[in-house]
This record gives sequence, C-alpha cells and structure tokens, in this order.
Amino acid sequence: MTAGRALSRKFARLRRRVRPGLRALRDLPMALTFPLALIPRPPPSDPLERAVADLLLLGFYGKDPRALPARLLARQIRDGEVGGVFFVSDNVAKPEALRGLVQMMQPPGRQPLIAIDHEGGLVQRLKAEHGFSRLPSAQDMARLHSPEAARGLYAGAAAELAAAGFNLSLGPVLDLCDPQNVAIGQAGRAYHEKADQVARYGAAFTEPRRGCRRLIRVSYAAMGSV
Repeated sequence: MTAGRALSRKFARLRRRVRPGLRALRDLPMALTFPLALIPRPPPSDPLERAVADLLLLGFYGKDPRALPARLLARQIRDGEVGGVFFVSDNVAKPEALRGLVQMMQPPGRQPLIAIDHEGGLVQRLKAEHGFSRLPSAQDMARLHSPEAARGLYAGAAAELAAAGFNLSLGPVLDLCDPQNVAIGQAGRAYHEKADQVARYGAAFTEPRRGCRRLIRVSYAAMGSV
C-alpha cells in the first residue's frame, strides 16, 4: 500500500467519525430558531402580501404532528403567511396520523389548500396501506379502461381524497405520450400519443372532482412537449 493511499484511508475514517458531529452543528441554528418561529405573528397587512402568501404551498419534514416542522407550518397557515401545504411521501403515515396532520393544517377561519400527488401508477402518495384505492397510471388507464370507466375510478379517488381532507390533487399530465421521454412517456404518466384521447381522459379525471369540497385540478409537468 502506498503512503498516499494509506493517508486517504485515514482521512476517510476520520470523516466517518466526525460527520455526525458536523451534521449536528449544521442543524443547530434550525433547532434554535424553530421555537421562536412558533410564536404567533400578526397576518400580513398589505393586500399584495396577503395575495402572494395565498399562492404559496410549502412542504415540511416528517410524519409526526407533534414535531416542530409540522407545528411551524401549521402556525404559518393559521397566521396567513402561506396558502397551504403540499404533502409528499415522507409525510404519509398510518391513517390516524395522516388525519391528525391534515386537521392541524386546517385552522378555524382559514381555507388552506391541502395538496398531494395523486396521478396513479408511480405517482400516487396515498396507497392501499394508507386506506386508499390504487389507481392505474395514466397510460394504463387509457389502455385498459374506457373514458366512462376511468371517470368512475377517478370519482372514487376524488371522494377518498375529499374524505381525508385533501382539496388539491396534482393529477395526470395532459401531455402527448412520447416513448422517448423518460420522466413522462416511459413512466406511464401521459394518457396517449393522440391529443383527442388525452382530452377525453383528462376530462374524465377533472369532471368528477367538481362535486368534491373544492375543485381538484390537473397538473402540467414542465418536462414534456406541451
């Protein structure tokens, strides 16, 4: 073994030993400022500030409603600093814990957006183990089901989302299916290569949601050809 290689290994071992301490130091400012951030603040007084705040959807770390990140975001929603919350897979736990998280993000007197990805297929954060029906991907929906059958499946999904307190679903991508596109076509996230078929299945997704508590919209990815 050369002297240089031996020295590199010593440095690697040293890094492994000190890394936890460095991470703790990195997170220390956040740990110190979180309690201060939980102190109530007056809502934005300027109309433009309020309008901009209503457009902001923020995420948070973890699944525990008692943890500081969830409590901080709940306070920001309550005080009108942001317009809502965007849930990701890391926030989704057992049904009871999920209900607690959703409820704490809906303070009295506020109507925040409670958003989540619910396309079906690879992009579905609320799964069977969380008490939700599995949806096919957009590509499989168009391949296996008629628009009328798709409308029924999407209506059931909309009812499940509304019952859980979600009022904004980021759904299938209304783009043409390009088999060469990794993020959309190869992931099954687009309905069809023909625009008229995309329109029919897109309508099947959006129409049932008009009967839910709030309109649940379709998302448009910035990765395709639209």
